[in-house]
Amino acid sequence: MGSITAGLDDLTGWVELILLIVPQLITGSL
Repeated sequence: MGSITAGLDDLTGWVELILLIVPQLITGSL
């Protein structure tokens, strides 16, 4: 369970990073 939780935390971190960067890329490309 510990490794799975750590994986989910890492995945959540990537999702948050993507959600922060993608809008900037979209607005930048527009």
